[in-house]
Amino acid sequence: MVNVAFELGNQVNEELEYSENLDSIKYDSLLIMGMGGSGVAGDVYCLLSDETTSKNVMVRKTYSIPEKLISKKPFCLFISYSGNTEETISGINDAISNELDWAVISSGGKLISYAEKHKKPYIKIPKGLQPRAAFGYLTQAVCKYIDLVENTNYLDEIKAAGEYLNNILEEKNKLGKKLFKHFDSFEKACLSEDLDPKSRYVLSLLEEKTRSQKQRQSSLEEWF
Repeated sequence: MVNVAFELGNQVNEELEYSENLDSIKYDSLLIMGMGGSGVAGDVYCLLSDETTSKNVMVRKTYSIPEKLISKKPFCLFISYSGNTEETISGINDAISNELDWAVISSGGKLISYAEKHKKPYIKIPKGLQPRAAFGYLTQAVCKYIDLVENTNYLDEIKAAGEYLNNILEEKNKLGKKLFKHFDSFEKACLSEDLDPKSRYVLSLLEEKTRSQKQRQSSLEEWF
Protein backbone atom coordinates (compact mmCIF):
# COMPACT_ATOMS: atom_id res chain seq x y z
CA MET A 1 0.00 0.00 0.00
CA VAL A 2 3.02 2.32 0.12
CA ASN A 3 2.67 2.74 -3.64
CA VAL A 4 -0.82 4.15 -3.04
CA ALA A 5 0.69 7.11 -1.20
CA PHE A 6 3.24 7.60 -3.96
CA GLU A 7 0.46 7.65 -6.59
CA LEU A 8 -1.86 9.99 -4.71
CA GLY A 9 -0.53 13.14 -6.37
CA ASN A 10 -0.92 11.58 -9.82
CA GLN A 11 -4.45 10.35 -9.11
CA VAL A 12 -5.84 13.71 -8.06
CA ASN A 13 -4.38 15.31 -11.19
CA GLU A 14 -5.36 12.70 -13.78
CA GLU A 15 -8.25 13.67 -16.04
CA LEU A 16 -11.42 11.68 -15.34
CA GLU A 17 -14.33 10.88 -17.64
CA TYR A 18 -17.49 12.96 -17.10
CA SER A 19 -20.98 12.50 -18.50
CA GLU A 20 -22.27 15.42 -20.57
CA ASN A 21 -25.06 16.20 -18.11
CA LEU A 22 -22.83 16.42 -15.04
CA ASP A 23 -23.50 20.12 -14.47
CA SER A 24 -27.24 19.47 -14.13
CA ILE A 25 -26.84 18.30 -10.51
CA LYS A 26 -28.75 20.28 -7.87
CA TYR A 27 -29.96 19.30 -4.43
CA ASP A 28 -31.15 20.56 -1.06
CA SER A 29 -30.34 17.27 0.68
CA LEU A 30 -27.94 14.54 -0.37
CA LEU A 31 -27.75 10.82 0.41
CA ILE A 32 -24.42 9.13 -0.39
CA MET A 33 -24.23 5.34 -0.54
CA GLY A 34 -20.96 3.39 -0.71
CA MET A 35 -19.09 0.60 1.04
CA GLY A 36 -15.49 0.18 2.19
CA GLY A 37 -12.98 2.37 0.38
CA SER A 38 -15.77 3.79 -1.78
CA GLY A 39 -17.70 4.71 1.36
CA VAL A 40 -14.69 6.65 2.64
CA ALA A 41 -15.08 8.94 -0.37
CA GLY A 42 -18.58 9.66 0.90
CA ASP A 43 -17.09 10.64 4.26
CA VAL A 44 -14.73 13.02 2.46
CA TYR A 45 -17.69 14.56 0.62
CA CYS A 46 -19.55 15.02 3.92
CA LEU A 47 -16.57 16.65 5.64
CA LEU A 48 -15.90 19.07 2.79
CA SER A 49 -19.57 19.89 2.39
CA ASP A 50 -19.81 20.75 6.09
CA GLU A 51 -17.26 23.50 5.46
CA THR A 52 -19.26 25.17 2.69
CA THR A 53 -22.99 24.58 3.08
CA SER A 54 -25.82 24.04 5.53
CA LYS A 55 -27.43 21.45 3.24
CA ASN A 56 -28.07 18.06 4.77
CA VAL A 57 -25.56 15.41 3.62
CA MET A 58 -25.93 11.81 4.82
CA VAL A 59 -23.61 8.82 4.24
CA ARG A 60 -25.14 5.35 4.27
CA LYS A 61 -22.97 2.21 4.25
CA THR A 62 -25.41 -0.68 4.03
CA TYR A 63 -28.26 -2.07 1.92
CA SER A 64 -31.25 -0.16 0.57
CA ILE A 65 -32.74 3.27 1.28
CA PRO A 66 -35.14 3.34 4.24
CA GLU A 67 -38.69 4.57 3.64
CA LYS A 68 -38.08 7.45 6.04
CA LEU A 69 -35.27 8.74 3.81
CA ILE A 70 -37.15 8.06 0.59
CA SER A 71 -39.99 10.27 1.82
CA LYS A 72 -37.56 13.20 2.08
CA LYS A 73 -36.70 12.86 -1.64
CA PRO A 74 -32.91 13.36 -1.32
CA PHE A 75 -30.60 13.51 -4.28
CA CYS A 76 -28.59 10.26 -4.20
CA LEU A 77 -24.92 9.77 -5.04
CA PHE A 78 -23.91 6.14 -5.45
CA ILE A 79 -20.19 5.38 -5.14
CA SER A 80 -18.77 1.95 -5.99
CA TYR A 81 -15.29 1.53 -7.37
CA SER A 82 -16.14 -1.72 -9.16
CA GLY A 83 -19.66 -0.63 -10.00
CA ASN A 84 -21.00 -3.98 -8.82
CA THR A 85 -21.16 -3.63 -5.03
CA GLU A 86 -24.31 -5.44 -3.93
CA GLU A 87 -25.30 -3.01 -1.18
CA THR A 88 -24.88 0.03 -3.42
CA ILE A 89 -26.82 -1.58 -6.27
CA SER A 90 -29.72 -2.23 -3.89
CA GLY A 91 -29.74 1.51 -3.16
CA ILE A 92 -29.74 2.50 -6.80
CA ASN A 93 -32.66 0.15 -7.45
CA ASP A 94 -34.58 1.85 -4.64
CA ALA A 95 -33.82 5.26 -6.15
CA ILE A 96 -35.05 4.14 -9.57
CA SER A 97 -38.24 2.55 -8.27
CA ASN A 98 -39.05 5.61 -6.12
CA GLU A 99 -38.16 8.14 -8.82
CA LEU A 100 -35.37 9.79 -6.85
CA ASP A 101 -32.77 11.82 -8.69
CA TRP A 102 -29.26 10.36 -8.57
CA ALA A 103 -25.70 10.27 -9.89
CA VAL A 104 -22.79 7.83 -9.88
CA ILE A 105 -19.03 7.57 -9.27
CA SER A 106 -17.51 4.31 -10.49
CA SER A 107 -14.92 2.69 -12.75
CA GLY A 108 -17.59 0.77 -14.66
CA GLY A 109 -19.84 -2.19 -13.90
CA LYS A 110 -23.57 -1.98 -13.34
CA LEU A 111 -23.51 1.54 -11.88
CA ILE A 112 -22.15 3.12 -15.05
CA SER A 113 -24.49 0.97 -17.15
CA TYR A 114 -27.48 2.12 -15.08
CA ALA A 115 -26.40 5.76 -15.32
CA GLU A 116 -26.07 5.56 -19.09
CA LYS A 117 -29.39 3.72 -19.45
CA HIS A 118 -31.29 6.23 -17.30
CA LYS A 119 -29.32 9.24 -18.60
CA LYS A 120 -28.03 10.17 -15.16
CA PRO A 121 -24.80 12.09 -14.37
CA TYR A 122 -21.68 10.07 -13.67
CA ILE A 123 -17.94 10.36 -13.18
CA LYS A 124 -15.94 7.39 -14.41
CA ILE A 125 -12.56 6.66 -12.84
CA PRO A 126 -9.76 4.30 -14.02
CA LYS A 127 -10.10 0.55 -13.46
CA GLY A 128 -7.67 -2.05 -12.13
CA LEU A 129 -7.19 -1.07 -8.47
CA GLN A 130 -8.47 -2.04 -5.06
CA PRO A 131 -11.03 0.57 -3.90
CA ARG A 132 -8.76 1.75 -1.07
CA ALA A 133 -5.96 2.19 -3.62
CA ALA A 134 -8.16 4.53 -5.70
CA PHE A 135 -8.55 7.11 -2.92
CA GLY A 136 -7.09 9.91 -5.04
CA TYR A 137 -9.45 9.24 -7.94
CA LEU A 138 -12.47 8.98 -5.65
CA THR A 139 -11.54 12.17 -3.79
CA GLN A 140 -11.09 14.04 -7.06
CA ALA A 141 -14.55 12.87 -8.18
CA VAL A 142 -16.36 13.97 -5.01
CA CYS A 143 -14.59 17.34 -5.14
CA LYS A 144 -15.85 17.79 -8.69
CA TYR A 145 -19.44 17.19 -7.54
CA ILE A 146 -19.12 19.61 -4.61
CA ASP A 147 -17.61 22.32 -6.83
CA LEU A 148 -20.51 22.01 -9.28
CA VAL A 149 -23.19 22.28 -6.60
CA GLU A 150 -21.57 24.72 -4.17
CA ASN A 151 -19.40 26.77 -6.55
CA THR A 152 -16.29 25.93 -4.52
CA ASN A 153 -12.76 25.28 -5.79
CA TYR A 154 -11.85 22.07 -3.96
CA LEU A 155 -10.76 20.42 -7.20
CA ASP A 156 -8.14 23.09 -7.86
CA GLU A 157 -6.96 22.86 -4.26
CA ILE A 158 -6.43 19.08 -4.28
CA LYS A 159 -4.70 19.25 -7.66
CA ALA A 160 -2.30 21.84 -6.26
CA ALA A 161 -1.76 19.63 -3.20
CA GLY A 162 -1.09 16.67 -5.51
CA GLU A 163 1.55 18.61 -7.41
CA TYR A 164 3.16 19.64 -4.13
CA LEU A 165 3.24 16.01 -3.00
CA ASN A 166 4.81 14.92 -6.29
CA ASN A 167 7.48 17.61 -5.93
CA ILE A 168 8.33 16.38 -2.42
CA LEU A 169 8.59 12.78 -3.62
CA GLU A 170 10.82 13.86 -6.49
CA GLU A 171 13.15 15.69 -4.11
CA LYS A 172 13.32 12.62 -1.84
CA ASN A 173 14.10 10.47 -4.85
CA LYS A 174 16.93 12.79 -5.87
CA LEU A 175 18.27 12.74 -2.31
CA GLY A 176 18.24 8.94 -2.28
CA LYS A 177 20.15 8.76 -5.54
CA LYS A 178 22.66 11.29 -4.25
CA LEU A 179 23.21 9.32 -1.07
CA PHE A 180 24.00 6.02 -2.76
CA LYS A 181 25.50 7.05 -6.08
CA HIS A 182 29.12 6.94 -4.91
CA PHE A 183 28.93 4.72 -1.85
CA ASP A 184 28.66 0.96 -1.35
CA SER A 185 27.84 1.08 2.39
CA PHE A 186 26.06 3.18 4.99
CA GLU A 187 29.28 3.67 6.92
CA LYS A 188 31.19 5.18 3.99
CA ALA A 189 28.29 7.44 3.12
CA CYS A 190 27.84 8.71 6.67
CA LEU A 191 31.54 9.56 6.98
CA SER A 192 31.74 11.31 3.62
CA GLU A 193 32.46 15.04 3.59
CA ASP A 194 30.66 15.31 0.24
CA LEU A 195 27.27 15.13 1.94
CA ASP A 196 25.64 17.93 3.85
CA PRO A 197 24.67 17.37 7.53
CA LYS A 198 21.00 16.83 6.66
CA SER A 199 21.81 14.06 4.19
CA ARG A 200 24.18 12.36 6.65
CA TYR A 201 21.47 12.49 9.32
CA VAL A 202 18.88 10.90 7.01
CA LEU A 203 21.33 8.21 6.04
CA SER A 204 22.21 7.49 9.68
CA LEU A 205 18.52 6.90 10.39
CA LEU A 206 18.32 4.47 7.49
CA GLU A 207 21.42 2.70 8.78
CA GLU A 208 19.95 2.40 12.28
CA LYS A 209 16.67 1.01 10.91
CA THR A 210 18.48 -1.55 8.76
CA ARG A 211 20.73 -2.63 11.65
CA SER A 212 17.70 -3.11 13.90
CA GLN A 213 15.99 -5.25 11.26
CA LYS A 214 19.09 -7.42 10.88
CA GLN A 215 19.35 -7.85 14.65
CA ARG A 216 15.71 -8.92 14.90
CA GLN A 217 16.19 -11.42 12.08
CA SER A 218 19.31 -12.82 13.77
CA SER A 219 17.44 -13.21 17.06
CA LEU A 220 14.61 -15.06 15.34
CA GLU A 221 17.05 -17.44 13.65
CA GLU A 222 18.71 -18.18 16.99
CA TRP A 223 15.35 -18.73 18.64
CA PHE A 224 14.21 -21.27 16.07
